[in-house]
Amino acid sequence: MHRLDRLTALLTLLQSKPVITAQELADRFAVSLRTIYRDVRALEAAGVPVGAEAGKGYYLPEGYRLPPVMFTPDEAGALLLGAKLVEQWSDQSVGPAFQSALSKIRAVLRPGDKARLAELDDRVAVFRPASSGGARAKKSEFPDHFLTTLQQALSQHRVVELDYFSSYNQTWTRRTVEPIGLLYYGSGWHLIAHCRLRQAQRDFRVDRMKNLAVLAAQYTPVAPFNPQEYMTPPSCVTEKTEEVAVLFKGNTARFTAEQRYLWGFTHEVKIPEGTRLHFETPFLPGMARWLLPFGNRIRVESPDRLLHLLQDLAREVQHHYLPEEVVAPVEE
Repeated sequence: MHRLDRLTALLTLLQSKPVITAQELADRFAVSLRTIYRDVRALEAAGVPVGAEAGKGYYLPEGYRLPPVMFTPDEAGALLLGAKLVEQWSDQSVGPAFQSALSKIRAVLRPGDKARLAELDDRVAVFRPASSGGARAKKSEFPDHFLTTLQQALSQHRVVELDYFSSYNQTWTRRTVEPIGLLYYGSGWHLIAHCRLRQAQRDFRVDRMKNLAVLAAQYTPVAPFNPQEYMTPPSCVTEKTEEVAVLFKGNTARFTAEQRYLWGFTHEVKIPEGTRLHFETPFLPGMARWLLPFGNRIRVESPDRLLHLLQDLAREVQHHYLPEEVVAPVEE
């Protein structure tokens, strides 16, 4: 990267964060600390009021702003893709804000780049499977506009009240929670929060909430939240679970896709016969129904209870579709 490009990018980073350390900047641009010190002095010489606080890092004074930065065609295209993904994989509260931001970006593009972006807009699309809420499936009992509100509560450390639907026992409960993090996994957004009703950390699917309200009361976060550590089992497990091992023969495992995560997938082991998937699941009957369509392409290795559940389901299906055969008497 040329120095002028690095100085421009450095200034953009300074505008994007309240404080940033010299080491972060050095790592970001793959240069030495001495180079960063020289670059900061160059910005100061150009009239940029870069502040420095010992032990914390560099910052720009409150209220200091530069005119809009010009975007390259590749950057604008990447943001367009982001907008398409946000539209389908967030909720109704986030989409309009992202589109508004994209409109501001379009406004500073060169005329030729605007035309190219408009053509891309017509030719690029993102579709969600119907099973995961594609085409913004309407569920009147589950409003679809809480992500922005939850982000605000999370950043301001505000307590949240909500009605939550448990698919396990088909009941609604009123919860008061202290937000810890927002994660997307298993085809849905999840709020990780301390639940005052259960007096423990819980994982709430955002698409099972309604009547959500952010309270004036604030809370003090107990510790920093690391999403990567949370998603490393068994940290993300909040219910009693059972360990499961299932052999998927040949290349059958590839057909499990994202669905494996809904059943507590932890890891896989490749063996000559296929792929052994390991799970920690809280609901074996549901998992048995998921596995049944794989037929003889899987083998349950543990636990025995899961195998017995599959056998019961197989007999139920056989009884429904294959009535008992009437054996004709043998003529002598």
